[in-house]
Amino acid sequence: MSAQTTAPVVENAGAAKAAEIEAALQDQDIVGQDFERSLQTALATTGGTLLFQMRIDKDDTHEHVAAISIGTAKERRLFLVVQPADGGKLKLEPVETSDNPLARIAPAYAGLVDVFDIAA
Repeated sequence: MSAQTTAPVVENAGAAKAAEIEAALQDQDIVGQDFERSLQTALATTGGTLLFQMRIDKDDTHEHVAAISIGTAKERRLFLVVQPADGGKLKLEPVETSDNPLARIAPAYAGLVDVFDIAA
């Protein structure tokens, strides 16, 4: 029984932290700063870990995609942060529901961060 009442609390805590990070990202001037610096600033003020970020070139445009980790152990949630090529609003997507191919490699990067943290 207690496992059933615990799961929604963890889910709500992860959703609240994700909303906090998304709000911090929306408050930044992405045009005036680079994507990675903006992401690092948002994560520093709200918590979370940058797993990777990359620029994806598409024809004459490009988009930025990053994977972030929020929480630890069983409470960890992984998200992609996507800055569309058209410069629209940043999107925060849970990797488990994202159709972006980069979502599949985010768990491997989270595992690497864990190993590096243990070694440090």
